Amino acid sequence: MAETRKILVYGGSFDPPHAGHIELLKSAAAYLRPDEVRVFPAFLSPLKEASRTAPELRMKLISAALAEAAVPAVTDDFEIKRGKKTYTYQVLRYLAGLEPDAKLYLLVGSDCLPDFHLWKNHEEILRRCTLLVGTRPGFTATEHFRGKYEFQLLPGIFPLAASNELRRELAITGIIPNTVSPSAAELIRRENRYGLDMHKWLAENLRPERYQHSKNVARLAGELAVIYKAPPLKAITAGLLHDAGKGIKDITGYCALHGIKPEGFEEISKNAPALLHSFASAHMAKTMFGVHDAETLAAIAKHTLGAARMTTLDKILYVADISSYERPFAEAALIRQTAQTDLDAALLSAARTKLFWVVKNDKWLCPQGIKIWNKITAQQKA
Repeated sequence: MAETRKILVYGGSFDPPHAGHIELLKSAAAYLRPDEVRVFPAFLSPLKEASRTAPELRMKLISAALAEAAVPAVTDDFEIKRGKKTYTYQVLRYLAGLEPDAKLYLLVGSDCLPDFHLWKNHEEILRRCTLLVGTRPGFTATEHFRGKYEFQLLPGIFPLAASNELRRELAITGIIPNTVSPSAAELIRRENRYGLDMHKWLAENLRPERYQHSKNVARLAGELAVIYKAPPLKAITAGLLHDAGKGIKDITGYCALHGIKPEGFEEISKNAPALLHSFASAHMAKTMFGVHDAETLAAIAKHTLGAARMTTLDKILYVADISSYERPFAEAALIRQTAQTDLDAALLSAARTKLFWVVKNDKWLCPQGIKIWNKITAQQKA
């Protein structure tokens, strides 16, 4: 009598794939010795926000990483072909249709166990497969779940490497970390993904100190976004591109050409055209780098003059710009420290610092800046 075929199933966004994915899968394959390993890149993960990276590219990335690591796996485009959110129970139904007599093992990290009861049709998942769990740091109390779910535990502890943290660091620095396999990294470079296109343009078109400032603002904005529960990648993108307009020699001409005419355009063009760079930067973010998120674009446009109404993301970028790590004046460190616990107080301090600098240096004071200062102080009193 033929033995029952064992299929090891592993799904994820792989956005991008990293050493944590590969190490867990290799260990699971060595432990289980399945007849087949089948990997499913998600089109849209049920538990995560939509990826900015095309699913077809993510599939190529995980395929390249698996091949380089000599993991004999089949990369299945089932979810990608469906073109919509796909749940794990649907993947298992699909496999049951292909091989009704096979025994399925679903590979997950122990960090999935606390929320496993929230997975759609989780009871059906348990009927259709055996959970194969890899222990991750901070989620080692797996025995607590023995009475709730049946699972097999892989020997060892596996790194809690997260793709979202990797994407953030990549977006801030423009450097692909060594946790991404060389073959996947080469694909990322070739496709200019994960912010590499932005870094390339900024490095070539901004002065080195301005480019460094942009990276510093991106890092601080990302940190503040975590504190104030704003989307970190939006904050990082806004921080990185907020000064892209500084790479344009004729900023007034650029704005006129593209129909960018904020309130007071003529007066600003005459007295302080450099102030237009924030509006130009927002336009460049959209047209050159494909940033279409309205909140991100608005934050970029408002980062210099501010606005009467500012979202959390607007405030984060406004504060991060004036208090970024390389700023030499004492107020920057104070604003940065205040921002860790009180974003609105940091915003008021940032606006005050800007206002004092303009007056101290006998610069033209933009009327919009006065309106916004009055608005911010009124809101603080209220």
